[in-house]
Amino acid sequence: MKIKLNRVKYGLLKIIATLVGLFQLSTAQASECYHYHTKTIHEIEAEDGKAFWVQTVKDPNGISIVAYNKILIEGVKAKGLHLVSETGNGIIIADTDYYYWLDKNPYTFEEQGAGKIIESRQVSEMFGTTTFRVNGKWTHIDYSPYTKKATLTPIPGFPDSPEVVKHFTEGRGDCYLIKNRQQVYAYNEGEKSLSVIPGLEPGQTRFYQTDWAYDNHFLYDDNTFYLIGVNFDDPQDISEQFRAQGLTHKFTRAKIRQTDWNIFLDFEDGNIWGYIKAGLDLQDGTSVYFYPVEQASYLSSSNLVRYHQKFYKGAWELANNQHAYDIDVSRVKYVEKLEELFPDVFWDGEIWYQLQYEPALMAPVSNGENINTKNITSRHNNAAGSYQNAVAPFFTDGEKMFRWNAANGQFSDFRPYQKIKDLKLAWLIDDQLYIENEFVASTMDFNTAEFIGSKVVVISSCDGGDGQYPVVVKYDYYFKDKDGIYLYNSDKKLLNKLAIDNPQAYTQAEFIHKLFRD
Repeated sequence: MKIKLNRVKYGLLKIIATLVGLFQLSTAQASECYHYHTKTIHEIEAEDGKAFWVQTVKDPNGISIVAYNKILIEGVKAKGLHLVSETGNGIIIADTDYYYWLDKNPYTFEEQGAGKIIESRQVSEMFGTTTFRVNGKWTHIDYSPYTKKATLTPIPGFPDSPEVVKHFTEGRGDCYLIKNRQQVYAYNEGEKSLSVIPGLEPGQTRFYQTDWAYDNHFLYDDNTFYLIGVNFDDPQDISEQFRAQGLTHKFTRAKIRQTDWNIFLDFEDGNIWGYIKAGLDLQDGTSVYFYPVEQASYLSSSNLVRYHQKFYKGAWELANNQHAYDIDVSRVKYVEKLEELFPDVFWDGEIWYQLQYEPALMAPVSNGENINTKNITSRHNNAAGSYQNAVAPFFTDGEKMFRWNAANGQFSDFRPYQKIKDLKLAWLIDDQLYIENEFVASTMDFNTAEFIGSKVVVISSCDGGDGQYPVVVKYDYYFKDKDGIYLYNSDKKLLNKLAIDNPQAYTQAEFIHKLFRD
């Protein structure tokens, strides 16, 4: 069966992607602030018979602390105190008497305090963030801190003992794919809408997230296959597309193979089904999202598909199986041994190769012969997520550390070492600390050295609206060993031992207390 790419759909996707990229670029150029990227962690603590709301603001690396605040919650008991859920605007807590609303707007909370939502004795179960079983009936609760009233909306048909299959927040609020023994449901909590997704046997139902949240995903059982979006309210049944192309297997037999954005279904019958999210128009006028290629096999070690001794990485290239789209492997010494060790970089047991495009070919890496491939390890920790001075991942092979430079197809930044230790936001490498992409001298004892915490110092939080000022943040990093406490500061770029009595009292658990409350 001959096919052709649905170029209208494909072109539209490219246009949308371009517009989104331009919008993001213009937004980034127009305004940038550090707090756009931080996250606030909310916790509830009982101390000396009182209830407290603890707010910890963290850097994108998830560890460095920007701010810490502990707020007394008047009128709430310590007995039975616990955090129930968190929404975009507030958090819900409970004690033995009531469920309460704490508004995230500091001015609203200061004025209104903890708002009573409902008596605890009325609630027997909860789901999500604002759905409760009240007096035996599933109910959605909205609370207004201004009127101090809760609005209860029944959710007819909400299942008993719901099991969450998937939860997304990237669409229209909190959207859940749930099931019980009888049905599979889509539930939009904010919109208070519940619907049954027909044709699925709950016990067989599976969900597969394809790439990023906004793409279509796969929802299927033995006999029904849906493409479904982030809100779960638009399932598209494409089961007949498979059957019309000769599939007789149960969908649950398929092994889903994904590398990068390429997805294949492998029923292990000698055929490979490539997923074309833009769609393919067939010669008979129909359009499909999956297209089978007979006598093709997925090679899991290399993440390539072999078809008639040709090799492909993309589903669309495989579906068209024209010579122009296959990967030239003529320079590969041992094709059958190819392994993809990291994206687009392969090894055949002797030689390293980079997969290049336009034209697609495996090109030998000229300086890969010195890599001890058997011991290669990817090294990355939370420092890779720091807002500034992020440490890019690197590799080690038991003898040296190095990086991969995709731009020139070479390994680079070789540095020998004997021992290495992960310190969460840094690395201790022999007698040096590798931190913020710098090597600094260290006197810490290697065996007992540990990370205990990090604090962010915000120098300039925003760029002025038009990029006229740089956003600048600095970090303080604290470490300890058997002998003392050490501080590294972004500005000084030195690791200094601090004059602190009883250094063993400083632990990760006590870090916030010591740094922010003493």
